[in-house]
Amino acid sequence: MAKEALDAPPRETYNYVLTLEGKNPRLRWKYAAYNEVKVSQPTLFKEEVLPLIFVEKEATMLGAWRRGWKNLTEEWFAWLDEITPKPTTDWQELIVEQLKVGSTNISPGNNEYEWYTKSTILEETGVPETVWRTAIKTLKERDLVEKSGFGKATKYRLK
Repeated sequence: MAKEALDAPPRETYNYVLTLEGKNPRLRWKYAAYNEVKVSQPTLFKEEVLPLIFVEKEATMLGAWRRGWKNLTEEWFAWLDEITPKPTTDWQELIVEQLKVGSTNISPGNNEYEWYTKSTILEETGVPETVWRTAIKTLKERDLVEKSGFGKATKYRLK
């Protein structure tokens, strides 16, 4: 059943998450409001596949809730925070914090991060050159940082 689950949409595209308890997640359950029409999708949540809708507007969420949809928003975002990869060392944390500097908030929960060179990051954080390779490799493997270019033109930013 988990193979039939779909990925949730990007976090910045919705503000509320609702489900219909006891319903078959493979069926498409539709909720229509004045300003949003949503169709459920089978989504993995805490090792269970549920029919979830991802809603942007509070009015839509309240209308769905009044019609029997269960609001999972707080649980959903807490679970996402729990399963989201994080830096594992102080050096990695320093690099991530430096990469957050100068970010632009595009919309709630959605930031555009600036690109930084290795030398700038090392200079600003004090991360030793000997630690850099392992730290940045781990951050890239955890899908926290992306890399662009090669050689001296290589730049890094948060995803």
